[in-house]
This record gives sequence, C-alpha cells and structure tokens, in this order.
Amino acid sequence: MLFISSYLLGMNFLSGKYVLVEDGRFSFRGLWRFYRSRFLRIAPLYYFYCFMFELLSGSQYLLNGGWTTVKILTFTFNGNGGIGGIGHLWYLSTAMQFYLLTPFAFLLVRQFRSLGVSLTAFFVCLLLGFGVRYGLNSAGADWYTWIYTFTFANLDFMLCGLLLARMSQMLHTTRAGKGMFTKIFSSLAAVVLIGYNCYISFYSGSVNLFLYRIVLPSIYILCCSLLIVAWLPRRDSVPVYGRIWGCVNGFAKYSYAFYILHISVLSYAGNIITKLSLVSGHVAVNYVVFFGISFALTWLMAVMMTSAGRGRRTKGKDVSVSA
Repeated sequence: MLFISSYLLGMNFLSGKYVLVEDGRFSFRGLWRFYRSRFLRIAPLYYFYCFMFELLSGSQYLLNGGWTTVKILTFTFNGNGGIGGIGHLWYLSTAMQFYLLTPFAFLLVRQFRSLGVSLTAFFVCLLLGFGVRYGLNSAGADWYTWIYTFTFANLDFMLCGLLLARMSQMLHTTRAGKGMFTKIFSSLAAVVLIGYNCYISFYSGSVNLFLYRIVLPSIYILCCSLLIVAWLPRRDSVPVYGRIWGCVNGFAKYSYAFYILHISVLSYAGNIITKLSLVSGHVAVNYVVFFGISFALTWLMAVMMTSAGRGRRTKGKDVSVSA
C-alpha cells in the first residue's frame, strides 16, 4: 500500500493537483496545501477510530497506554506495544511520516527527463532498498521494529512509486509494455504473489521467513510496477481500460477506511462463522468463506464511514480520488 500510495501521489503531483514550484520558485503555499490535504484525509477517521475503539473495547488501552498512546496520537507509533484492533495503526504512522518526505522526493524525481534515466533510478532504489533490509537483517536488527515498520528502511517504496509515476507519464503516448504477454504475465505474477501470502497466513511456521521478510518487499514493488505498466491507460486505449481503472478508482475511495477497519471486522467475521457453523473441514473452503464474509462486512462499513461528507457522483461528473 505504501508503494501504491506513493505512485498515486506522484500522479497527483504530475497532474498539477499539488503545485510545489511556481514561476521557477519553491512554493511553500503548495507544500502547505499538500500537508493539509494529507492530514485531513487521514486524521479525522483515524482519531474517530481510536475513540470508538477505546469506547467499545472496554480495555482502556489508550487511557492507560502512557507513551504508547502519545505515539499513536502523534503518528509516531511503530506497532510495538499494540494490541488487537489497534496495533495495525502503525502503518498510518509510517504513511504520515512518508508524506512529510514525499514532496521533496518528488522534486528530485521530476528532474529525470528521460525514460532510461528514470528506469535506471528505479532499479537503483529497488536494489538499495533490498540492500538496506538485508544489511539490517544481517546485523541482527529486530525485524519488526527496524525493518518492517521503520520508515527509513522502506524508502524504496516511496521512491520507486514516484519514479513509476514519472515513467507512467512518459509511457502514456507509447505502446511500450502493452503486449498481451506482459498483461498475462503481470496478472499471473500478482495472483501467485497473493496466493503465497495466503499460504503464509495458514502455514507461517513452515515458510522461509528470510524470503518473506527481506526479499518479498522488493518483489512486490516489481510485480505491482509491471502490473501498472501493463494495464496503464494509454492515449489510444480502448474502452476496457476505462472500465478497469474505473473499478480501481471505485475501490480507492474506500481503501483507507477498508484498511483501518479490517482488523476489527476480521474478528467479527470469525464470530459469525463460528455461530453459523460455516466452518468446514477443508482449509481452502474456510479461507473463501472467512475472507468472503470479512470483505463484504468491511466493504459495507467502509462505504458507510466514507460516504457521508464526501462529494457524491453527479450526473456527468465523477468525484476525484485522492491517494
């Protein structure tokens, strides 16, 4: 998600939604607009969720959390000391820290004027990201604290996302990467990657954790990049591209609420499955039933939480989607 968010922000910068340079000079007003939009996009629902968690869980976790509570409320939480239902908020702290750096990273990326230079920079960042995670792991650093949730160990997600946005702009008028083989290969690679994560969720004790923790993040960047390039709308795109990207944008409206709610909903879905005796003896069937119900519940709650107060679709006009 950090990679996709950075890619979409890069597209927003390139489209002029956020203007950082005006008349050849750095625009502090544009920087402020970006920071304000990010805060208003994240903070209200974030704090509302924290409040409802404290109210409904009965744990008094935030009330008695001390320094951990301070970190949660200031977006510096890295997941340590978290409990079920709130520990996953570390991602939003990392995202907010990324947003502080994104405008300056974009000013660097926008200097790359050719596809070849941008592509070279992309792979350099990809290799450096892998090298940082590998080096920290070899040095014995705690994986969760210093690799998985540590902002500076994951800068390759942001930089590669912005570079891919830059390359997407250049590719818009070309046919590069549009072949059917690329579409099929990138789609199958994404399915295999998702399937591997499903396997990990059931058999975490028997997987190669080095592969999962150190190698897979870089594979995700490559796989998502190839998928985006293959299905990227081009100037001469046929209508099917509009339908595909319309579905993506439709989900993007609710993706933030979807993330912030999904942990709680997974617990509710588990209770529903147990009470309705929907559990079978087959792992695959359990997986489909559990995540099917979880997805439906999360989607419903995400729509309910984000529809109010947002611009609604009007005739002939779609609401714009923020990353």
